[in-house]
Amino acid sequence: SLIARQGVLAQQAEEILDFFEMLAFYTRKGHLDIDLVSTAFSVAVRCYWHALKAHALDLRAVDGDGLTYEHIEWLEQEFTREFAVKKRITLSQAIPTEDQIDRFLRSETTRVIPLIAQAICE
Repeated sequence: SLIARQGVLAQQAEEILDFFEMLAFYTRKGHLDIDLVSTAFSVAVRCYWHALKAHALDLRAVDGDGLTYEHIEWLEQEFTREFAVKKRITLSQAIPTEDQIDRFLRSETTRVIPLIAQAICE
């Protein structure tokens, strides 16, 4: 799985999912402007959802209510539709490929980890 290949632990995956679930919840309820959220997070939402989807759906099955991470799934679908319309491609073509997700995750580790390390050391 992408989680295992990228060395992402379940706890880290859930922290990422929790952040985007909260962002998606506030966006869906109208507390955050969807265009602003799209500009800042569309790629991240789409890539993280597909990278962590199997884990999210496993957690949803364990919870048994069918609602776990429903908002991030909704937001990913909105952003995928928006991307498909913009690029004039089908929805299935708008879903990030495994290679695109891998590249995104690698870029996140080179961008985010140094910032965290810097903050800790200051």
